[in-house]
Amino acid sequence: MAPSDEVELISGSDKWKPFFRDVVPLLCIFFVVIGSMLVGWASPTESAAFGVVASFIASVCYGTLNKKSFLVSVVETAKISAVILFILVSSTTFSQILSFSGATTGLLNTFMGFDLSPFMVVIIMVVTLLILGCFTDQISMIMLTLPFFIPLANNLQIDLIWFGVLILIAMEISLLTPPFGLLLLVMQGVAPAGTRLSMVYKAAFPFLLLQVSVLILLVLFPEISKFLPALIK
Repeated sequence: MAPSDEVELISGSDKWKPFFRDVVPLLCIFFVVIGSMLVGWASPTESAAFGVVASFIASVCYGTLNKKSFLVSVVETAKISAVILFILVSSTTFSQILSFSGATTGLLNTFMGFDLSPFMVVIIMVVTLLILGCFTDQISMIMLTLPFFIPLANNLQIDLIWFGVLILIAMEISLLTPPFGLLLLVMQGVAPAGTRLSMVYKAAFPFLLLQVSVLILLVLFPEISKFLPALIK
């Protein structure tokens, strides 16, 4: 049923030129950031700085670096950094208030009284994040839950790398969970006129199942989450 179309023959050089022009520089930036951590040359913060330098060199080579683009990149970076710092300050203040008030200790004692296994506690925390993700944003979820979850995970000797990956996956899933999944609203905003939100929900459902499957695999097989960190010597 597809219409016939004439296929234009392209020479070898015309095929490879876009690859080296558009793909290879991006791969180089990726390898500079991730590769420097994997081989032990840099910490995550230092690898991010390497990524900035690589991006700067790429923009110079492409001829897109000018005063306007440089100022925009600096301002946008400052905005993101300020937001992250405010989150850190707020979450630290919140966790200290909980600690001084005894709320964290009270929650730990309550959970210990239930005599739950660490696995069951992790399931409860992940389910809590999935439910919160239906109604609130990720920053609020972090500030509300981590001051409780991290001390609880430490007390139960839960692997924090594995637990951190579970939290990130759960928050990623929350971007697709109705009724207030942020990505669902973004998708409706860029969809053709007349696209109903229920249609977006239906279209996103298979991807939501895939993410939940990944979360289940990580819960059942924790060693998956430590595969890449184990490569860093």
